[in-house]
Amino acid sequence: ISLIELLRLDRAASFVFRISGSSMIDAGIHDNDVVVVDRDTRPVEGHIVIAIVDGGFVCRQLCRRRGDLLLEARNAQQIYEPTPVEGVEIWGVVRTGVRDYRR
Repeated sequence: ISLIELLRLDRAASFVFRISGSSMIDAGIHDNDVVVVDRDTRPVEGHIVIAIVDGGFVCRQLCRRRGDLLLEARNAQQIYEPTPVEGVEIWGVVRTGVRDYRR
């Protein structure tokens, strides 16, 4: 098994991103995980994405509420305000993740 192929790292539009924080733990993405992001995939409702919000990168799920597209965190233990997608740059769609169990 080739990890390069499995993680789709052989594509020019793929990059890796290290997650910082706990905003997506209910989606199975934890602090210090590494996610593989595809910049070629058009984001749609339900996708987990990497976006730039207020000058910083965030990992959020793209959701529709009352007709509006929003970026929402997935952590029931903390309150995160949903972010309207309008004016936000979405860098790419999270395709897979890697967790280092040696920590």
